[in-house]
Amino acid sequence: MELFVDIGNSRLKWAQCEKNALSPIQAINYQLVDFIDILEKFWKNLAIPSNVYISNVGKPNLNILLSEWCGKVWNISPIFAQTTQKSCDILNGYENPHTLGVDRWLALIGSKPYLSKNLCVVDCGTAVTIDVLQINGLHLGGLILAGLQTSRDALTQKAAALKNIKFNQEVKDLNLAKNTHDGIALGTIYAIAGCIEKVAVAHQAKVILTGGDAIFIIPHLKCHFLHLPDLVLQGLTRWADEQKL
Repeated sequence: MELFVDIGNSRLKWAQCEKNALSPIQAINYQLVDFIDILEKFWKNLAIPSNVYISNVGKPNLNILLSEWCGKVWNISPIFAQTTQKSCDILNGYENPHTLGVDRWLALIGSKPYLSKNLCVVDCGTAVTIDVLQINGLHLGGLILAGLQTSRDALTQKAAALKNIKFNQEVKDLNLAKNTHDGIALGTIYAIAGCIEKVAVAHQAKVILTGGDAIFIIPHLKCHFLHLPDLVLQGLTRWADEQKL
């Protein structure tokens, strides 16, 4: 059994892999609790993995914490994925390939099996990233937007009249808002959905969505899409397989 780990800006996600099959994703917001407490509670009773592969775009010190914990508990040194110019037949389109976030890189690699036409690969989290992948495996580049909560926080922090608004639930209908809360909720969703659709149309691309906030964007998309919650972990498994060659 191998363990695959995806650390975003706010959530820790992991899945076990055995016989090339990923288990269902486990996820937790690690900003709300002590990181080591999470490992002790959720990982300590796992079967000891033969390898641990990690994608981390969170704080760099988490790499140290994970290395120390895995070494102490499992006597394993985890392997941290890195962005390169080319991997798994995907060619990085960034001017400086190493500056592309490793989660975006792995999402592109994970999209490879679905590359029957150009792809618009979208990760909806603290930030929303949109990357275009040509059918030949060439990454054309991408965009970065503020995520739903990040956008809403920016509005409520900057505008005095909005400071007391709390967002506890999503707005599901597609009509114009009748109050300020729904106006901000819908406005931030429409901004992201509209950007996704604009990029997809411009590049005649099929949309693939991942990330924790994808479920809030999906009801407002008019284009065809594929929802793959474990896309980064899928990419991490393909990246790990290439490292073993």
